Amino acid sequence: MQQPNLETILDLSHLPTLPQTLVELIAACNDSETNLTRVAEIVTRDATISARVLQLANSAFLGSRTPFSDTNQAVIFLGTDTVRNIAVSVSVHEVFRSYRGRNGLSLPLFWHHSLLTAVIAMSLARLIGYPQPAEAYLAGLLHDLGKLLLCQAMPAEYATLLENGSIHPAEFEFRERERLGFSHAEVGSLLVRRWNLQAPIAEAIRAHHSYMEIQASAPLSSLLLLANNLACDGDSRDTRKLAIHIGIAPEALPGIIESAQQSVTTIAAGMGIAIEQPARKKRDTATDSARVELIRRVDTFTRLNGMLDNLVRADSTDRILMVIEESMQILFGL
Repeated sequence: MQQPNLETILDLSHLPTLPQTLVELIAACNDSETNLTRVAEIVTRDATISARVLQLANSAFLGSRTPFSDTNQAVIFLGTDTVRNIAVSVSVHEVFRSYRGRNGLSLPLFWHHSLLTAVIAMSLARLIGYPQPAEAYLAGLLHDLGKLLLCQAMPAEYATLLENGSIHPAEFEFRERERLGFSHAEVGSLLVRRWNLQAPIAEAIRAHHSYMEIQASAPLSSLLLLANNLACDGDSRDTRKLAIHIGIAPEALPGIIESAQQSVTTIAAGMGIAIEQPARKKRDTATDSARVELIRRVDTFTRLNGMLDNLVRADSTDRILMVIEESMQILFGL
């Protein structure tokens, strides 16, 4: 039977929508003309978001010395980026609350990984001077949402893929593409675009397993790829190589992971999100690295075959040049 395409999958899954308050808040936070008073007005309309903003503003994690009892003060203290991230975190958690325990995907484990990736991504962004660390946090938080949608849209097929959850993330995505024709990364990217979040976040989510695009990708994509690998594998040989490529000393990685692990517990408690830390399984890192390298080579071969087909079908000089440019990016990162 022919597999349904990506757009059909999203339609079948009854694509979730964000609460109207959050839609307004995102628009306000993305508008440079919006003042903090306006942001506070929107926050106070949602009791849950307002409570979480106050709770996190008063938490030890954010370092407040004076307790806040007023939402306006908390918003001014936190700033628009942090308020937006709190609101998105709380709202997305509520949207997907009904997915609990479905088809072999544990929500406490899912949210632990998402929050850990988010905190690591933000730490990495600050370390390399990325101008929008809050954007890196949001990309990390949302990077695996496609898995939840696929559990809903095609439960039997996706449950089979989830049975072996201990395989390397790059291998898992390869199996998704092999069986479904697309990956959770692409599904999550489309969802984020439809939610009107920033385009760099959607692009980073789409590429968060793609080693082939790392040379030509935007900095946020590289940060998210490294953050996800650190959250999954810790300080492995692959993550150290990727860190060097991005400009981060490998010696800094263990401290980043340890600090993030401590922060996740506080953040989850402040947002009312139940989490569970996964049991660490000892994996053969040499075997993992070999598998990842094989996946990269197969992925390259597959992409180049597609581009050769495009080259044959090219009907103009401009189209031929565009196909050649894409091939050079994949082969040499140019």
